[in-house]
Amino acid sequence: MPTYDTKDLRNIAIVGAAGAGKTTLVEAMLHAARAIGRPGRIEDKNTVCDGDELERELGHSIDSAIVHLDHGGAHLNIIDTPGFPDFLGKSISVLPAVETVAVVVDAVHGVETVTRRMMRIAAQRDLPRLIIVNKIDACEDSVGLLANLRESFGSECQPLNLPAGGGSTVIDCYAETGGDSDLGDVADFHTSLVDQVVEMDEALMERYLEQGEVTPDQLHEPFSRALREGHLVPVCFTAARSETGVTELLDAIARHCPSPLEGNPRPFEHGVGEDRQDFAPEADSSKTPVAHVFKVTSDPFVGRLCVFKVHQGHMGHDVQPRVNDGRKGVRIAHVFKLQGLEHTEADRIIAGDIGAVAKIDEVVLDATLHDASIAGDLHLRPIELPRPMFGFAIEVASKGTESKLGDSLQKLVDEDPTLAIERVAATGEIVLRGLGEQHLRIKLRMLKDRWGVEVTTRPPRVAYKETITTKAEGHHRHKKQTGGAGQFGEVYLRVE
Repeated sequence: MPTYDTKDLRNIAIVGAAGAGKTTLVEAMLHAARAIGRPGRIEDKNTVCDGDELERELGHSIDSAIVHLDHGGAHLNIIDTPGFPDFLGKSISVLPAVETVAVVVDAVHGVETVTRRMMRIAAQRDLPRLIIVNKIDACEDSVGLLANLRESFGSECQPLNLPAGGGSTVIDCYAETGGDSDLGDVADFHTSLVDQVVEMDEALMERYLEQGEVTPDQLHEPFSRALREGHLVPVCFTAARSETGVTELLDAIARHCPSPLEGNPRPFEHGVGEDRQDFAPEADSSKTPVAHVFKVTSDPFVGRLCVFKVHQGHMGHDVQPRVNDGRKGVRIAHVFKLQGLEHTEADRIIAGDIGAVAKIDEVVLDATLHDASIAGDLHLRPIELPRPMFGFAIEVASKGTESKLGDSLQKLVDEDPTLAIERVAATGEIVLRGLGEQHLRIKLRMLKDRWGVEVTTRPPRVAYKETITTKAEGHHRHKKQTGGAGQFGEVYLRVE
């Protein structure tokens, strides 16, 4: 049985541009919380999150990874995500599983394109945002960096702590009202933060104007509301490699980030179009179960592993949920908690928690697992994903592997929402489409390493001309018109 309750959970997605230090930061968080011994290093190929051999060879993440730790009375589920644009589908697809999105900014490079994109998507999905400025020990202009954050994302960006001593330490400016930092007088930042928060509570604002100060306890509830409503975007400063500010970051997450009981509800719904009706799950383990699958992996040795967030009820061996609109429930023999590639069997996964189930073919990416008493068309509102426009025409490189190609390709597509197979009737080509050349090259490397299928590639013979979009069962179906013959190839994507 879990040693924590739903109120103790904090689900956090760590997102941001490549090179910002996300995986190193997660490693430092695990070490600071004593969830691991010595923290791993990307260059030593021994981090918890980049456990796949291909990730370790490349030196960067190509998929999301889920870890957990305990700190300050809270149980944190942390999802590390890729930062290269070609793999952003893997980052965006985890957002339904969290209550807070932590956007990591490189203190040297500042706000980048991926930073802006993830901040925008999180706001569109009504998710509280936290900015983590990493590598402060290498920053030469922290004043200009904070100004850039506020120029890009508004005055809502208010530091919870400040770098000091040239990035060698951090100073709390939430509870503390005095001291010096690399950014200036701590009192000025404390006042700015309080001013931003008390705007959420008229009575508290009057008290603040009369007395000139309010206590951290008085700020807690309006702080949480400001975070949930996007009126406040807290900023924390770290140097992950030296673990500077990491414990303070964990304190802030445990103290301020919403639990599944407090977070903005995820947009579940029945039906589509004019017939759509909202469904609001309750983060209560005693209710009938509702869970959403946000990640799927396939491996010839481990098999199929589906990672889910429980939005209502619980998941365990005593539950036989239906999958989407399936008529029969599926039997769940075992559920697991994940620590990178390692998974530990759990008695059950409670409401608000993240877990995994293995070797159930009916469970697919974006599936909803739910009790039979809930209508079968229940689904999560589709999230906008980048469209797979870049394509390679592929053929098997050696005879004898033709029969394995289709099944192996489908396994890759099943686990990546921005990968698509297009079978072009006019030319007989099989075209694999993704977000860029790097995306497709790595997927083809996985095809070879995992399933033993090697292919040759060339540009498609037919130009990619037109996209026609129609809605179908909560997802969008795209018919892509090919060349002069006027034939169509069909690709199914989860995009808006």
